Amino acid sequence: TEKSIVKGKTRVQKQIVTQSEQKVVQIENISFIFDSQTINFRFKSSELTEKSAAFVSGIGQIFAAQRNDWKSLQVEGHTDSRGNDVYNKALSQRRAETVKRVLVQTGLSETDITAVGFGKERLLVNPEVTEVDYARNRRVEIKLQGVKDARILQLSITRLQQELFGTKKKDDNSGDSESTEKVNPQ
Repeated sequence: TEKSIVKGKTRVQKQIVTQSEQKVVQIENISFIFDSQTINFRFKSSELTEKSAAFVSGIGQIFAAQRNDWKSLQVEGHTDSRGNDVYNKALSQRRAETVKRVLVQTGLSETDITAVGFGKERLLVNPEVTEVDYARNRRVEIKLQGVKDARILQLSITRLQQELFGTKKKDDNSGDSESTEKVNPQ
């Protein structure tokens, strides 16, 4: 029942964009960056926490409902700098595969999604000094290519975050914000 609720809301949210706005279609590539508070895994594991599993399932339903609005999707797993390179790379790959598996369970085609683990190769914060720095580097990025209208996806995901996590997240197209969700047009 939870899946049908999210799916129903996605359809309504898609209608928010007026027909005149839909005529102005610009194809773009976007990235959603979810820190470890939004897409969270159990310690040293690729198992999602319960709330994070619900969130990933919800975004999968959003992407599936709007499947004709994008061409391909890549899930990237990232870790902080602690631990050795081989372990972190393998852990980030398993985590990316877990997210992909949940997205496929929501109705997306496995061939539309690639999963890549980067370990600690692409740190957002370097050097890491505080626990917040480490947490920012432990993240999942979802990159969509060939998106027709990113505003619909942004709005739907932001609303889902508000429902599940009860906090207001701000969208940021510049990539400079400290918000939980960042959307970076590329």
